Amino acid sequence: MEPALVQQPQLRAACLRHRGPYPGIGATFARFAAIAEAAGLFGNSPHLIAIYHDDPNTVPPAELRSDAGVIIAGEVPLPRELTECVLSAASYVHARHLGPCDTLPAPGRGSRSTS
Repeated sequence: MEPALVQQPQLRAACLRHRGPYPGIGATFARFAAIAEAAGLFGNSPHLIAIYHDDPNTVPPAELRSDAGVIIAGEVPLPRELTECVLSAASYVHARHLGPCDTLPAPGRGSRSTS
């Protein structure tokens, strides 16, 4: 998994919030997938995303916030269990991971990008 800085247009996503250590987001993705599948959201986009809101170097693990989601078109309605996440047009770190969430590398403590 090679992270890269990419320019993204504004994106809309259907999301389910995860609170706690980032490696635990796999269980949230499983719950998210069941809701999104029932709502037909995967027919609109295969692009699953994880949004990590907090710096694990400064926020206690139990308070970390992240979202499991899928990119959707602007007119697609959301099921009540999911929230809308709007990602502003900006540069984002992009990394592709193939496989289960529990095979993701642990987040590095003290590593920080200066880009």
